[in-house]
Amino acid sequence: MRILYAICDSTSVYPHISPDGDGGVAAVWYADEFSLEILVDREDDAYAIVKIGSNMLSVDLDNGDTTALRAIRGHLGRLTAHVKVKNPQWRDLVR
Repeated sequence: MRILYAICDSTSVYPHISPDGDGGVAAVWYADEFSLEILVDREDDAYAIVKIGSNMLSVDLDNGDTTALRAIRGHLGRLTAHVKVKNPQWRDLVR
């Protein structure tokens, strides 16, 4: 939850949150060529997988690096903007 509060705001598209099957949890966003996965394992180790097209980056989120969280927040902002252009009524789909 701490990571979600750090990267999301009231305009962010919602993630799909689910157990990972091994005692952890995953928050996942997919929108065409954009994707973001926040994975927290059962030991509370966390990392993000950021993808734009065929470019993918894994970011360690355990060390409290605010720079990493800002970068993830920026990526989620771009993903959100993409969703809003493609489907301006996206919030109506989740009500």
